[in-house]
Amino acid sequence: MKKDQAFVKPTSYRSRAFIFAGALALALLWYVLSIWLLSGWLAQSVAVAGAVVLAAGVPLLRGAPRADQTPQAQVLAGLAHEVWVINRETETVAYRNHIAAARVTAYVLRDIIPADQYAVLRALVQDTAIPHRAVFHAGDRSFRPIVTPLPDGRHVTVMLHDISDDLAEQKVKDDFVSTVSHELRSPLTSIKGSMGLLLSNAAGDLPKAARGLLEISQRNADRLVLILNDILDLQKIADDGMEFEYAPLDASALVQEAIAASALFLQRFDLNVEVEGAETPVMLHSDANRLIQVLGNLLTNAAKFSPAHSTITVSIDHTAKHVTLSVRDQGEGIPAAEQNKIFERFADMTNSDRQKKGGSGLGLSICKAIVDKLGGTIGFDSTEGVGTSFYVTLPRDATLDRSVDVDLKRVS
Repeated sequence: MKKDQAFVKPTSYRSRAFIFAGALALALLWYVLSIWLLSGWLAQSVAVAGAVVLAAGVPLLRGAPRADQTPQAQVLAGLAHEVWVINRETETVAYRNHIAAARVTAYVLRDIIPADQYAVLRALVQDTAIPHRAVFHAGDRSFRPIVTPLPDGRHVTVMLHDISDDLAEQKVKDDFVSTVSHELRSPLTSIKGSMGLLLSNAAGDLPKAARGLLEISQRNADRLVLILNDILDLQKIADDGMEFEYAPLDASALVQEAIAASALFLQRFDLNVEVEGAETPVMLHSDANRLIQVLGNLLTNAAKFSPAHSTITVSIDHTAKHVTLSVRDQGEGIPAAEQNKIFERFADMTNSDRQKKGGSGLGLSICKAIVDKLGGTIGFDSTEGVGTSFYVTLPRDATLDRSVDVDLKRVS
């Protein structure tokens, strides 16, 4: 198997001097023995030919660098993950460390992982701009690839990070959280219902002080139910248990429905809502309920960070292949130092007050997971003191771009 030159360690000058001296000594010994043991023209021919071969060949053999002894290769060999160097043009293996060689003997890219996942790995190798969010499965092991191009432009390094143990540990945690959430939701729903009946005077008129305490309790119960529902939604997404129903829909009507569903929350913060680009139908093929859930989350999130009497703008833009829905507020903006964690679970911004404004801290994480499942992308632009705009870009036909299960499945 041909080694990449980046992994070759040159021989030192001192080593080369010893090698050449040894070669000359062997050549001289061969010449003397041949003349002594043989006779005639044969002795002279064998003596000269052998001496030349020894003098020239030994330095080549002894001086040839060994790829597995280079500093680069020694570093890669010490990693606990598979490392492959792939020639992008021929899709052949130029190098593999001992962890990779122990799992499978492969000389071409196609044989590194099971055949049904080869297309995804090939796409990552050929286009390193693709986000490395794929997860490959081989037997009982799971791998996340990290693809890095080498300076020569012809080779890439593929490190298959073994995340099997991480996934198993995460599943245990998720199962525990899911079980607890299910067990808590039923009694909480019952408590909420009972408080609602008391507040509606089903058990008679309540003193003013008692009513105030019950209203506080009901708001906190509502918040707990919201948190539990969000946790269960995340669990469904992680387990591929969240169902998606694809059908033709009008993005303009969808936006109006999402605004109507969030009307009470928007009124609570005394906000105005403007809609742009919804004058005519904008058709796409996706899941209406999940998109309303995403837009509702973005609207309520914008409301929490908007000053009273300000305006939230919902806009629709579209091309032949994509539709973009955006929600723009006039709030404080997201601090630049914290923008990298905006889609993390329970991300807490310095300018957020969850106790006062409500929310579970999971809304944006759920939005991202749903949009990923729909084959789209979600992002934001934010300027402190000016406001934030969250945008969701979706394919016109989400059923054609749903490559998230094996191809580009996210592991949270």
